[in-house]
Amino acid sequence: MAHKESPTETFKRALAHAARSLAEQPDLEVVFSGDGPSLVGRRAVLPHPPRELSGPETTRIRGLADQMALRVAHHDDAVHARAKPKSLDGGQVYDALEQARSEAIGANALVGVKENLAAVWDQSVQRKGLNHLGDPAAAPMADIVALLVRERLTGAAPPAGAQALVDAFRGEIETKAGADLDRLT
Repeated sequence: MAHKESPTETFKRALAHAARSLAEQPDLEVVFSGDGPSLVGRRAVLPHPPRELSGPETTRIRGLADQMALRVAHHDDAVHARAKPKSLDGGQVYDALEQARSEAIGANALVGVKENLAAVWDQSVQRKGLNHLGDPAAAPMADIVALLVRERLTGAAPPAGAQALVDAFRGEIETKAGADLDRLT
């Protein structure tokens, strides 16, 4: 008697294969756990998928897998560490820029990846409360800069919940970035 695989198991297997393919790493270990999401070396831990596989949570989990796979494929820890600023704020912005860069590679190559990554950003904006931030001084600059860079690299506007916050800092960040680029050239 043949064992019929459940839809959830089929989803997990397909997602693991897709992540390995996107990462260009056939040995990428993809596991599902309540401890996810996390990426340590070549081990991606994702949250368990929901019972209903057609909702936004499923798209977000695909986005997390894509995010991790793109990091494996396009990030070099040693190179990143050599240039990372020592200050906490500078380091956070630098890390966010690197994540935006690696995600843009996949988002620009594959529309489905772009949609999956957008779902991750939507959920992140909600979870961090960026759509209800009362004090602009408490704004997470790393997220704002990452959303601006994501927009520049992929053409994807910030999630609706973060649009006003990003727009509030857009002029200041773009002016500062332009001045820094002018100094480098």
